[in-house]
Amino acid sequence: MSATLFTVGPDGRLRPRTVELPPLKGTRAQAEALVGRVVEESGAFPEGARVLDVFVSTRGVAVVNFSLELLAGHPGGLTAEELTVYSLSHALVSNFPAIAEVRLIVEGRRTETLAGHLDLGSGFGSAPARILAPS
Repeated sequence: MSATLFTVGPDGRLRPRTVELPPLKGTRAQAEALVGRVVEESGAFPEGARVLDVFVSTRGVAVVNFSLELLAGHPGGLTAEELTVYSLSHALVSNFPAIAEVRLIVEGRRTETLAGHLDLGSGFGSAPARILAPS
């Protein structure tokens, strides 16, 4: 399966890149594979951050459960937090019509923010145009 990953470019904006994912059955399995690639390759996640689980509801909400290293190693700042969140949410909603919203949790619990700037209380969808590189 081909998918579009969004990586942080030298200008600090998200740039699309096509990747191949293994052929897996079901949205959840495919989403887990894409999330793993986003964390490893987007340049927006701290070293050591791991995906513990991905759940996709029938209402189109993907909940991605991360290890504590997501918070402990995050550099902070509004821009860095936006790049982390939107590299993930934009990839998921762009590649999977069944996913309309993405929520992040850490170690099975809701968290207010990654490092004090971006409110994680609600879900995220497509990235705002200001952080996407022009096509």
